[in-house]
Amino acid sequence: MTRNRWFFGLVAAQLAFAGCWPFGQEEEPAGPGPAEGPPLVEVTNMHWAPVNIYAIHSGTSLRLGTLTTNQTERFELPSRLEMGGDVRFIVDPVGATYRYTSDAVFAQSGLVIVLRVENNLNLSSISIR
Repeated sequence: MTRNRWFFGLVAAQLAFAGCWPFGQEEEPAGPGPAEGPPLVEVTNMHWAPVNIYAIHSGTSLRLGTLTTNQTERFELPSRLEMGGDVRFIVDPVGATYRYTSDAVFAQSGLVIVLRVENNLNLSSISIR
């Protein structure tokens, strides 16, 4: 009888350990992979006039496009910015004598930069998602 208990105890232990062993399972990545794709700028224009959007990087400005009132648009930053670097954005309302320049943000592949243009340009904001 002792021999049977010992045998059944051994079988139970083997089944318990076999159930815990990850047979045939592939390991999942430890975390999210590197972000892919160029940096994007999502601009929402809440200003009363259409606005031109410019990106400034290393002293060079590049016109991204124009947005009408209450329009949201996504712009792809040029490939030379994919390596990363500080970028500022200029919001230039059409027909106005004033403009808004954002704070510098770091642009790298896979990031989405959100620029919200308000009716009072001084209240405009920039963030990264």
